Amino acid sequence: MLKKVGGMLMLFSGIAGCVSAPYEGVPENTPPDQFARIMVPSTTYKERLQDPGGPVIACVDGEFIESSLGLTSTTKEAKVSTGVRYIGILYQRYVYNVGTYRAYTPVWVDAKGGDIYLIRHDTQGSRVRIWLEDQETGEEVGGVPGSETVQGEPGKRCIAGESVG
Repeated sequence: MLKKVGGMLMLFSGIAGCVSAPYEGVPENTPPDQFARIMVPSTTYKERLQDPGGPVIACVDGEFIESSLGLTSTTKEAKVSTGVRYIGILYQRYVYNVGTYRAYTPVWVDAKGGDIYLIRHDTQGSRVRIWLEDQETGEEVGGVPGSETVQGEPGKRCIAGESVG
C-alpha cells in the first residue's frame, strides 16, 4: 500500500512539474497598479473542439521561456513592468495525420499599470492571426515590432536570432 501511495505521489509531482507558472517580470511585492498582465483567456470545451490549438507566451522582452522540462513554453500569463514590452506568442495546433502546426509572432504593447491584455487569435484554414486586446475596452493594442509609437529597449523584441542587449 505504501509503495502504491508513494508511486502516485511521484506521478502527480511529475505532472505538476509540467504546468508552467506565470512569467514574473516584476518583483514579488509590486503593487498591482504598477505592472500589467498579459494573459491567454481560458476557453470553453466547445471552443477547444472548434479550435483545438492555442497560443502560449514564448518570450518576454527578449527572454525566451521554456517549460520545466526544457520543452516549448506552456506559459499562459505574464506580469510585466509598464512601458513598451515585447511578447513572443507561439500558436500550436495538432493536425491529425499531418503533425503539429506552429506559428510564432512577436508583438509589442505599451503596458499601463493595472491593465490586463488578452492574447487573441483567429484561424482560417492554415492561417492564424494573433493580436493583443485591452480587456477593459476590447480594443486591439500594440502591434508588430517596428510599428511602435514609443521605442522600447533595443534587442528585446522577441525576434528569433536577434541578439539581446
